[in-house]
Amino acid sequence: MINIKNTLYKNKEWLENKYSIEKINGIEIAKICDVYFTTIYKTLKKFNIPTRSAHISNCANCGKELKRLPCRSKGRNYCDNKCQMEYEYKNNIRDGKEIAQKAHEVLRKKGHYKRNNDYLYERNPAKSIEVRNKLSGKNNWNWKGGVTPLYSLIRNCFEYRQWRSDVFTRDKYTCQICGDDRGGNLQAHHKTAFINILNKYEITTFEEALKCEALWNINNGITYCDKCHREIHKIKERW
Repeated sequence: MINIKNTLYKNKEWLENKYSIEKINGIEIAKICDVYFTTIYKTLKKFNIPTRSAHISNCANCGKELKRLPCRSKGRNYCDNKCQMEYEYKNNIRDGKEIAQKAHEVLRKKGHYKRNNDYLYERNPAKSIEVRNKLSGKNNWNWKGGVTPLYSLIRNCFEYRQWRSDVFTRDKYTCQICGDDRGGNLQAHHKTAFINILNKYEITTFEEALKCEALWNINNGITYCDKCHREIHKIKERW
């Protein structure tokens, strides 16, 4: 059965009476007919029924001139969410925490979550440098004696890639725990950690590392898939 209510807006006399004489706005007419308000405005244009001019208002925050439908110009108007949040923060309508939560909700809806609140809080560059210095170098909980440059040299050299390939070949490119042999997610695990070997043999230069047979011994390596490798390291951290 056709819902008569949904077809009322297709009657030119009925639509003109509601919009032009009774002064009901397009959104309310759309609700009566159970359609989108854009459908009503397209139909008004189709029937050559003159629409009411847009209401001119200004953004409450930056003062930019805005054109709004009369039904949407009540109260304060803003250019966008940023202007609204900035205005509400300046005038103590909402506190910073509430505005930050709203900002994150807007970013989530847009599909990219970023903590970009420069317009909400003034950042202190001096404070950032101070915090960075407290957490970097020897002050960091994960400091291992400045071995990162040496680690990078070893892991990017030909000998390391060859050692890794030999471990995979010996294990037939198969995880030695779960049997995964899909490839693309396999990793060569060191039974004795790199740092322990470097400390044991007091290796401080790349040349010394190349001469150390313990680093390139394939019996110190074993093939794991990514998931099993992470689990192994979790178990070691617990102990």
